[in-house]
This record gives sequence, C-alpha cells and structure tokens, in this order.
Amino acid sequence: MNQKTINKISKTVYKQFPEFRGNSPRVRQEPLPKSMQPISNYVLTYHTVTVDEMGRKFRRQVRVVADQKGEIMRISTSR
Repeated sequence: MNQKTINKISKTVYKQFPEFRGNSPRVRQEPLPKSMQPISNYVLTYHTVTVDEMGRKFRRQVRVVADQKGEIMRISTSR
C-alpha cells in the first residue's frame, strides 16, 4: 500500500476520530483465502492514550480494513 493511499485513509479516520490526529497507523496485509489471492486487504491500526472525566488514562484503538485501492470496508474502535 503506498503512502498516498495511507494518507487518504488517515484523513477519513482523523475526521471521524479527531483524538487520533497526528498518529501514524501500523499497516499490515491481511491474509485472504487462496480463491481470492489476487485481491488483498490491508489492516491499518491507530493507537492513542485518552484521559476520561475522572482523570484515568486508557488506551484507545481504531482498526481500519481497506482494499489496495484505499476503499474502506470496515472501521472499528475500542471503547
């Protein structure tokens, strides 16, 4: 996955989750069944530490599944 595609996906994530702005994702290729081998999906994972109203810190994570063209298939978040 090239940097231009990663930036496009990151822009969407930062718009939806502004607390992740400035964090770069960890990118890994998701294995697919052999019948779908020419097509590949990528998983981009963003991490940050957030503070709640009580002052407690906790880790927050956003996971994005996208194809090689940069089209987002799924976004999920922790907490």
